[in-house]
Amino acid sequence: MSATSFGSVASNPDGASSPLTSSSGELGPKPKREVAPFNLIWSFGVNTTVDMINLTTKAESRVFYAVSNAPVLYNLTSNTQHLLQGHRNLVNSIASDSSGRWLASADKGKDSSILIWDSAEFLPVHTIFNPHSEFGTALLALSGNAKYLVSIGNEPRPQIKFWLWSYGDSDPNDVFTLTSSYGAPCRICFNPNVQEHIWVAFQRLVVFLEWNVEENKLNPPVLPKVRKSKTHGLITDCTYFEKCHQCVASTAQGVLLVFGNTYYKRVYDEHKLQNDKIYVKAIKISKACITCVTSVDGLLMTGDVNGHLKFYDDAVRILFWCQNFTLPAITSISFNLERRNYKLKDPLDFTDPVYDDLDADVDNSDEIELLYANLVPSDATVQALPFVVRNFLIATDDGRLASVNFLENKCDFLNRPFSSAVTAIDAHDELPYLCLGFAHSTICLYNYISKELLAEVQLHKSATDAIPVSYLKYSPQGLHLACGKTNGNLWFIDPISLSPKPKQPIEYTSGEIIKIVFSADAQHCAFYNAKANIVILKYRNHAWGILGKLKSHYKPISDILFSPYLPSRLFTIGEDRFLNEYDLDYSGQYEIVIKESERIEQCAKPVCFIYHPTSKNRNNNAYLFMCDDQFKFKTLSDTTFMCHRVVLGPAYGEYEKSPINQIRLLPGDEDNYLVYANANYLGIQMFPPDGNPHKYIGILAHPTQLLQFRVSHDGRYVFTIGKDDNCVLMWETNTRAVDVTFEQGGGEVSPYLCLIEGGLHGWLFKEMQDLFYYMQILHQGEDTVLPRVVGDYIPVSELPDLMRACGFYPSEYDIENLIVDIKYREFDDTNVVKEEVSFLEFVQLYVNFRPAHGVSLGMLKEKFEYLCTIGCGDADDSKPVTITREKLVAAICERGEVFSRHKAFSCLATLMHHRRRRANGASDNDFSFLPSVINFEIFVEEVLGIDMQRQSVEDRTVVVNDELKCE
Repeated sequence: MSATSFGSVASNPDGASSPLTSSSGELGPKPKREVAPFNLIWSFGVNTTVDMINLTTKAESRVFYAVSNAPVLYNLTSNTQHLLQGHRNLVNSIASDSSGRWLASADKGKDSSILIWDSAEFLPVHTIFNPHSEFGTALLALSGNAKYLVSIGNEPRPQIKFWLWSYGDSDPNDVFTLTSSYGAPCRICFNPNVQEHIWVAFQRLVVFLEWNVEENKLNPPVLPKVRKSKTHGLITDCTYFEKCHQCVASTAQGVLLVFGNTYYKRVYDEHKLQNDKIYVKAIKISKACITCVTSVDGLLMTGDVNGHLKFYDDAVRILFWCQNFTLPAITSISFNLERRNYKLKDPLDFTDPVYDDLDADVDNSDEIELLYANLVPSDATVQALPFVVRNFLIATDDGRLASVNFLENKCDFLNRPFSSAVTAIDAHDELPYLCLGFAHSTICLYNYISKELLAEVQLHKSATDAIPVSYLKYSPQGLHLACGKTNGNLWFIDPISLSPKPKQPIEYTSGEIIKIVFSADAQHCAFYNAKANIVILKYRNHAWGILGKLKSHYKPISDILFSPYLPSRLFTIGEDRFLNEYDLDYSGQYEIVIKESERIEQCAKPVCFIYHPTSKNRNNNAYLFMCDDQFKFKTLSDTTFMCHRVVLGPAYGEYEKSPINQIRLLPGDEDNYLVYANANYLGIQMFPPDGNPHKYIGILAHPTQLLQFRVSHDGRYVFTIGKDDNCVLMWETNTRAVDVTFEQGGGEVSPYLCLIEGGLHGWLFKEMQDLFYYMQILHQGEDTVLPRVVGDYIPVSELPDLMRACGFYPSEYDIENLIVDIKYREFDDTNVVKEEVSFLEFVQLYVNFRPAHGVSLGMLKEKFEYLCTIGCGDADDSKPVTITREKLVAAICERGEVFSRHKAFSCLATLMHHRRRRANGASDNDFSFLPSVINFEIFVEEVLGIDMQRQSVEDRTVVVNDELKCE
C-alpha cells in the first residue's frame, strides 16, 4: 500500500511544496470511506500507560488519548469522540504539534505503523509502514511546527529515526543506532525555540540530537554522562525550558537532573542556542518518584506517585503547589494550547483601564481575561506575587482524566476510574443499559446512549476479597442480573441499582464460572465452570434455589444454551464432542438428570451454538446452529440431534488463524444477520449461511484476544472487550456492508469460484465439470447402446464417488451428513426429499464439506502417530514413530469406521500400484507388497505417493516449510 493510500499527503507544515502535494499546498479531495460492518463510535475507559495530550483552545476543549488499537480525539465541549481507526496493534505512543492540527500515533507488533492524522478531518494523511520492522515503535514525537517526526524502536540496540514525513518518504531521512540498550525510552522532546534540537531520554541515558538543515542529516549526537547516576534512580521524563539554555530530566528518586551548555546559567540568546548539552547538577526535590515533568510559559511542573502537582521557576525554585486535590499517581500532564491572555484588576477600582492600550477600532474584549487580584493565588516567594498559569489536564494511573481549573482550584474528573481490566459485559434486553464487570470485583452500570454512569458497586464479602468478575448475564426482560466470579461464587444483583439480592453469594462451586444462561421465562438459571460442572437453579418464592450439580462431560464444556420457547430445554456441548440435554422436570434434590446424550462430531470439536430461528422454515422445525473448530457451521435437529446442514464459515485471511468462537443473532432484522467473533475479529454473516464467502464481512475488533461481545437490544450497537484491556469499545452496526459484499459476489456458482483452486479457468473446476457429466454416463451405463441423455442433475447416490474423484475423501460419517444435507435441504419448505443434485449444489457441497485448509503434512504426521499408537496398543504418552505391516492393516480394519480387509486390500494395492491377480480371493490377506516396517516418510512417499521433493507441479500441490498446502 502506498503512503497516500488513505488520502492525499499533507502539505509541508513550513509552507514549502513537496513532491506529494499540490503547488498550492492544500490537501487533495477527501477519500471515500470504505463500507465497514462496524463503525467505532465510543470508548469507555482510557489507556493511561500512553500519555494523553491536551488540545484545548479558546474555541473548544479537546483531549487526545489512546484506547486499545485506536487513538481517540475527545471533544469535551460537545461530548463527542472520534476514534481514529488504522492501527492493527495496541497504540503505545501518540504525539501532536503545537497547534493541535497534526496528530501522530504508533503501535508495536506485527505489521506496525506510524499514522499522521488531520485532526480537523479525522483522517490519516500519511502512513509509515513497519517503521522499525518486526520490533515496532516504542515512542514517537512531532515537532512543534509539525515538520519533523522522530521515532524510537524496540530493537535490542534502539534506533532513533528522523523523518521529514510531509514529503511522503517511506524511509527515514537519518538514523542513529545506540551501541546497547539503556532501558525503555521515556520521552522525545523538541526544543520549542529551535525545532531542530531534539532530546531523547532513556531510563539510563540521555541523547541530544540536532538536525542539520543544510546537509540534510543529523549531527553527531551528544551523550552526556551523569555523575552518581545510580543514586538518582532511573530517568522517568524530561523537558526543555522555553527561552533557556537549560533543560531538566526527572528520576524515580525524586531528583531533577539539570543539563545545559555551561556549568553556570547563561543569559538566553536565541542565536547562540546549542544542543550539545552537558550534565550540570542534580536537585533533590521530593522523596517520591517523579512520574512526569513538563514546562510551560517559563515554568516547570512536576507530578509524582503521591498525586502532588508542583510548579518551579527556571532555577528549580518552588513557586506553587496544587492543594485540596486527593489524587492517585499522576501519569501525565498537558496544558492548554494557548497562553492565558489576562490583566489583573483591583476589585475596588471602578475605572476600566484594562482596554486603554488596545486599538480603539478593534473589539478585543473577548480576548482579554479580566482577573480580580484578590482572587488570584500568590506564589511562594517572599514578594508573594500573583501566580497565574494555563489550565491543564492530568491523567492518573486509575484510568481517569481530570480537568484542572487553576484559578478556581478545582479538579473535575472527566470519566470514571477504570483502574483494572474489564472482564465481563452484558447489555439489557429492553433498556439502553450496559453492565461492566472488572478484575477488582467492581460492577458498573452505564447508559450507553447518554454515556452516564447509573450505578456502581464493589461486589465482595470483605475488603480483601476482590475476586475478578468472570461473567455477567441479564435474564429475559431484564428481571434478574447474575454475576459469576473466578472463584465460583454466583451473585444475583438488582439489574438497576446493582444491590446484591441476597447479600451473600451462592457458593456451590469452586471453579471459575465461564458462562451463565437464563430460560425464556426467567424461571431457570444455569451455568458451567472451568471444571466442567453444570449447575442448574430454579426461581421459587422470590429466591433462587439449586436443583443440582453434575459433571456431564469428561472434557471441558464449550457452550450452554436454553431453548427460546417453553417448556424450557437445556443443552450443553463439550470438547468431548457430545451434545447433552437435561431433564429440568425430573432434576432436583441436588441431582441433575440427563435426558439425551449424543456424539455429534467425529473429528471436529464443537465450539459454540445458538438456536436456529424457526422463522427460516415453514414447518417450524427447531434446529441448533453450531460452530466447530474446523471452520464449519452445522445445523442440528434439537430432537434427533442429527446433522442437517454443513456449511463453510469464515475460514480465510485473518479467520484462518482462529475459528469462530462466539455467535449471536442480530436483533431487529428478522434474524437475517448473525454477529460472530473469533480471537480478534468481529463480523456480520448473512443468515442462514450457505458457504458463500461474500455473505460475511469482518473487522479487527481488538489487537489482543477479543474476550466477549454483546449486542444491544435493538441490534444497533455491539460492545466488545479485550483481554487485559481497561477499555470497552462501542460499535455501530452497518448491515449494508455485508449486503454490498454479497451483491458484488455474483450469483449461482460465481461466489464459490474463489474457493476452488485456479478459479473458473483452473484445472480443478474444469475437472469437476467433466467428472459431473461423466457420472451421468456411468449412471446410464458405459456400454449402453441407447442415445446418451446428458442433463443438469446426477443421482444423490453418486455424490461420494464424485467427491473422491475431485480429491476430497469423506469418511462414512461425512457421507451420511452429505446425503442428509442434500436430501433434506428443502424438506422444511416443500416436504419433498431430493434425489438428484445439480452442478451448483455439487460445488456448494464440495467447498462446504472438504477440509477448509486442506490436509497439511503436520496433520498427516499427527494422524500417523496416532495410528501407530492404537496399532501398538500403547497407552503412555510416548508416541511410536513406526508401525509394522500387520499392525497397520489391523488398525485400518479393526478400529474406527467399518473397513473390510477386502476393501483395505483394494485401496492399498491401488496406492502401491500392486497389479497381481487375485485367485479365489486368497490374496486379500496377502499384504506383502507393503513394507514390513513403515515410518512417516515411507507412509507419505510410498503409500500415499506424495513426492516430498517436488516444489511446484501443475496440480498446484507444493511443499513449503514441511506443510502440504494448496495455493
